[in-house]
Amino acid sequence: MVEVKINDGENFEGFLRRFTKKVQQESIISEARRRQHFESASVVRKKNAATKKRKSMKTTQKNMLFIFVFFQISTKNWCFFSLITFKIDDNFNGR
Repeated sequence: MVEVKINDGENFEGFLRRFTKKVQQESIISEARRRQHFESASVVRKKNAATKKRKSMKTTQKNMLFIFVFFQISTKNWCFFSLITFKIDDNFNGR
């Protein structure tokens, strides 16, 4: 429960700003939104698994090095551009 007292000489806008900051810090609104509808245990497990998978993919993509190679093939009237992508992980030894 958030408790905020008005200081002497404080206007309403300052008081309201302090109150909303305290409510955000204690995450009261997000908790109320989360509890607005019941979620069964299986739904909670699925959400947690999806979150773990998303974070795992993000970290593996961060750990990989992407090398982009552009090359141009010119003929008489046409010009082709190609993009080749190589993924190299930490175990890459250069062979």
